[in-house]
Amino acid sequence: MLFGKTKRLKLGECCKELNDALTVPHKSHFFEEDSGIYYVTIGAVQVDGETAWLDQALRYCPFCGASVQTDEQIQELAQKSAPLKH
Repeated sequence: MLFGKTKRLKLGECCKELNDALTVPHKSHFFEEDSGIYYVTIGAVQVDGETAWLDQALRYCPFCGASVQTDEQIQELAQKSAPLKH
């Protein structure tokens, strides 16, 4: 997918390490949201007996440093997605 002049990488396309991390059994900490934005889970906390996850939009691959999506691409995808329901 092209956004402006920057090609957006498919999640896991930049290096073998990230691609391998996406196939870890159970739950991967790297994922693509329905909006198309790539995220990484950076923390978890127990709240009222349930697990609350903290996810951050993934800008760079933590293994090779490649840019996987720009701030502009994240904003464009977020604006296209349906509004959050409260």
